[in-house]
Amino acid sequence: MKSSNLSAQKEKEQAFLYASVIGGCFLAIYFLTKLFNKLIIFIAHQFPSFWNYDNGNVADSFVYIFYAVICFALPAIVFSKIMGIKMYENVSFGRAKKGMGLPVFMAAVGIIPMANYINNIIVNIFKSYNYNPTDGIVIISPQSVAGMVLYAVHIAVIPAFCEELLCRAFVFGSLRKFGEHTAAVFSAVIFALFHKNFQQIPFAFVLGLVFAYAISISGSIWIPVLVHFINNLASFAFELLSQHTGDLTYRLVSGIYMMTLAVMGVIGIIWLSVKINKGTLDIPSYKGEVSAVSRNLHIYISPTVIAFVGLMLYLAIENMK
Repeated sequence: MKSSNLSAQKEKEQAFLYASVIGGCFLAIYFLTKLFNKLIIFIAHQFPSFWNYDNGNVADSFVYIFYAVICFALPAIVFSKIMGIKMYENVSFGRAKKGMGLPVFMAAVGIIPMANYINNIIVNIFKSYNYNPTDGIVIISPQSVAGMVLYAVHIAVIPAFCEELLCRAFVFGSLRKFGEHTAAVFSAVIFALFHKNFQQIPFAFVLGLVFAYAISISGSIWIPVLVHFINNLASFAFELLSQHTGDLTYRLVSGIYMMTLAVMGVIGIIWLSVKINKGTLDIPSYKGEVSAVSRNLHIYISPTVIAFVGLMLYLAIENMK
């Protein structure tokens, strides 16, 4: 009985420690990006011709690509080393489990329309109280070919990889030992708040949960990366479409796109349900000795987690007009 209590106490301490390191990592990322932005503004003044090319779109994308890798991916790797965690062991960078890749992918992309619907409801609630959540992702409408290509990389490729490395491989992977559900919810909360505005937070939270469970079921991080890429690229494509076509064409194309994703999602969910009934699909269960309430309490009371959550909520509120 004593050894059991010791084990439980050690697990609580580990959950608190891991959460503290994760919170510290995200605070470091925030302040690192702020510092990096000041450096870029200084450099921009030294090379105005480069910054003004294509209305600054090429330079803006180039800078984002560079600092996303430095400010997002590098801290995850460094903090993983500090924690003694090998991310490729906690979250596989290999192929999906046999027979799981396609149904998980279809189910995941099929959640996008539902996440959009939930997001719109919450945004409209804010607007009904005269609060206007601003969108943190601003489409900058590049005009040159170089600008469009770089912006596609900026908006779709880099976030898909860097944010999944950060929020799924690092956060979700770090906490999986405390239970898949605990890790999935916490990683979704961090992922959502990281967007710093209520225009994206509800959508990001839903997709964050989907991405975590996609890893649990498929065994591979590449499905979330792919779905993340498709979602972001579609957002850019539809913004361009809205600028170059009429409202009717835009509504028709976007409606067909969302309907296609919804149908894929229904097929994927049914496919996975069949696998559950056959016993071929199983999410790993928690094997520790600490209750869910206690595990989550020791994660969310970490001072760095509280500081990060408070800072992101403050910034999200500040972004509302």
